[in-house]
Amino acid sequence: MILTKLYLGALVSRGVLTTITPNTNGLPGLNVLQDLGGGLLAAALILAVVALIISTITWMIGHHSGNPHVASRGKTGVLYSFLGSIILGGVNALIAFGTTTGSHI
Repeated sequence: MILTKLYLGALVSRGVLTTITPNTNGLPGLNVLQDLGGGLLAAALILAVVALIISTITWMIGHHSGNPHVASRGKTGVLYSFLGSIILGGVNALIAFGTTTGSHI
């Protein structure tokens, strides 16, 4: 373990490991994967909005019909869809944070 750290430290000091950067043209079909990821993210956000609408309607029906169980399920659905949309909206920032943090190790 210590030898590995010393070897990596020597490589970094010589500039061998610091010149490695991500290559966006290295793999064929990488643009297709990026488009697919963007499409999946958009679809997931649309589904979160649909879930929010359905949960809000469920909450409203449960409240106005005097059924606390249905109203509670609607509240839970609103909370989950809201948290899901926050996570989906921030996924790019989370990945950028992980990439930046990993590059400093």
